Amino acid sequence: MSTGAQLVDRLVSEQHIRDYEANGCVRIAEAFDAATCARLTAAIDAALQDFDTPAFQSSATGARHQNPPSLHRGDGQVQLRNFAQHVQALRDWLHRSIAGELVA
Repeated sequence: MSTGAQLVDRLVSEQHIRDYEANGCVRIAEAFDAATCARLTAAIDAALQDFDTPAFQSSATGARHQNPPSLHRGDGQVQLRNFAQHVQALRDWLHRSIAGELVA
């Protein structure tokens, strides 16, 4: 099984980085280190497992204007929609990562 860092190395090549730079993107090296990515992956895996159970409960503190969470499968993919606020592990990741600072 590959680690998060190995997957990133395979998915983001030096050519990708050059192309992003040419288009004006700024790379913040190690903004999402292997440990941060591993926590995110674990949170998404937990969400998928939770959504697959009939006992899944939406968060009572979720935004009232957002559609309910849903799971969609097809064409070799799984889509978790509107799920971020309903999975404690993902909320924990969002609150404890650098993501908020990067988009602020």
